[in-house]
Amino acid sequence: MRDVRKKGVVAITHHGEIELVMMSIGEYRQRTANFPTQAEQKARLAELTAEFDRRLASVRDPDARKRIDAAMDARGKTKRRPKAGDY
Repeated sequence: MRDVRKKGVVAITHHGEIELVMMSIGEYRQRTANFPTQAEQKARLAELTAEFDRRLASVRDPDARKRIDAAMDARGKTKRRPKAGDY
């Protein structure tokens, strides 16, 4: 406990391998302060699920096969020159 109070974090080893890390409650709270809450995690997961569903819907579109074939047939060539930037 003295080492934890003095150093903040102490690694506990067994046969030269770190097995545990002991830290003060203040150090723990500081390190976990920015972790998302469970509600935030669920909200983010819902956003990712909706984005995935939108992308999946575009692949399931009846014209998707034609668009994919056209992209493959182009072999990296485009009809217009690509633009760099926003102009």
